[in-house]
Parts: sequence; structure tokens; C-alpha cells
Amino acid sequence: MPLLSAQDLNAMPSRERAHLVNLLSGIKGVHLLGSVSSAGAANLAIFNSVLHVGANPAALAVLFRPLTVRRNSFENIRQTGVFTLNLVTGAMLDAAHHTSAKWDAGESEFEHTGLTPWYSDGHAAPYVAESPIGIGLRKVEEQTLAYNGTVLMVGEVTEVRLPEDVRNTGGWMRLDSHDILSVAGLDSYYRGQLVARKAYANPGDPPADLPQALQTKA
Repeated sequence: MPLLSAQDLNAMPSRERAHLVNLLSGIKGVHLLGSVSSAGAANLAIFNSVLHVGANPAALAVLFRPLTVRRNSFENIRQTGVFTLNLVTGAMLDAAHHTSAKWDAGESEFEHTGLTPWYSDGHAAPYVAESPIGIGLRKVEEQTLAYNGTVLMVGEVTEVRLPEDVRNTGGWMRLDSHDILSVAGLDSYYRGQLVARKAYANPGDPPADLPQALQTKA
């Protein structure tokens, strides 16, 4: 199996390197981040860098690229302190990906893509009406990474839009039954398929498919 050194990566053409390195983290969730400026202009942008931070209190984080150019979503959150994250379905894919185009500040991606903004009574930032799962968050922390200037923004979950069936399963749901998509790299989208649900792992119960040599040691 080929082994690439850091020097090999650095020697690649920039777009080839960007594609490869973005793929190394594997298939991830893909979200549309909804925000609004202090002047009331709605913004929508696709993100593949949403992280689970904690469940109590419920919190998620979004990684933003270095602020070397204007980042409309980031500036809006700084102004208003709130944003939404909306999962992307197959029916939304073309419109969702199109939010990555670079429009001027003040132009609404909702208008350009045909996606529908929806506002709850308790949250100023727009949800995507077409998304079955939307999360309302308020900014609680922001950290600029000294290593490369990317910015990690943590948001506390203040409300969640969910399909009705989630409330009947102890909080668990099959994301594939709602056609929730995932993404690898910058432009490759996937449909997930449930393989299995596993019980809580116990050291005394090795998995059935553990290699024979490890089973003997266990």
C-alpha cells in the first residue's frame, strides 16, 4: 500500500491536495447553516465540519476556515449570536450544494436556491423548511486555532425541529428513513444505510467477529 509523506502531500498540485486531504476524515454529516444579519438579511451556507460537543448541556460546534476573507455566516453569528443547523436530504441536494456559490453580503441564498426560510417564535435565525431536522443554537464560545487560523465556534442547542416519529423511539431514529445525506470531501455526497445497532460494549463480551488470535487472548 503506498505511503505518502508530508513532503509528498506538499508537492501535490493545490487542488489535488485539497481534494485528498478533505477526504481523509471520511464520510461526515452535512448541514445547512442558517443565519441572519443584524439588518435582517438571511443567509444559508453548506458545512461539512459540524462536531458533537456534549449532550448535557446539548452543544455542537462548527469549524470555520480562516477569516482571511469575509465569511458571511460567521459575521452574522457574531452580530446576532444565533444560528441554525439543518440536515440535508436527497431532495434538497442540488439546492443545498448551490449555497456554496459566492454571493455578495446581503444576498440571500434562500432566494437563489429556492429553499424556504422558516422562523420559530423563539429563534431569530432561519431554519430550512424542507429539512426534516433543524437545530437552533446560540453562540457560547469561539476559539481561533493557533495552528492554522481556523475558528471553532460552539453553540448551545436551544431548540430542535424533529419528525414526530423520533419521540416514540427513546430519542433514536433511522436517519436513512428520512433520506439524510452525508458528504466526503467537498463535493461527494452519500446516502447512508443502517448496518446495525450495537449494545453498550463490555470488556468481557468480545465481538463475534473478533480475529481468532485476539479471541484466544480475551
